[in-house]
Amino acid sequence: LVSYGSLVRYLDFERVSVIADSTMMACSSDIADYQLLKRRIEEQTHTDGLLSDGFTLSPRALHSWITRVLYNHRCPFKIYQLAIVTPKGAEIRGPLQFEINWEIAEYVAGYE
Repeated sequence: LVSYGSLVRYLDFERVSVIADSTMMACSSDIADYQLLKRRIEEQTHTDGLLSDGFTLSPRALHSWITRVLYNHRCPFKIYQLAIVTPKGAEIRGPLQFEINWEIAEYVAGYE
């Protein structure tokens, strides 16, 4: 079942995709978020492949990169929770909360 917001569209959609030999991704939410994230990951892995240095992102490094992509993309109403699944089990990480230094923000914005 695929939904765009509250609009139900397709019943036969694959919600699991293989990213690398040791990494796969699945979604259970709005399909537009999944498509955005999948596209960004494919772009990143393609860019890494063009370097031809044999380096691939580990699941933990990919998780770290995804949290930054999602943090940059999110709004106050979209909080994402990610899980890393390894042979040892699942490790669920909650939404990241970053501290804001308002003194620096005011200085940069020109407000004093």
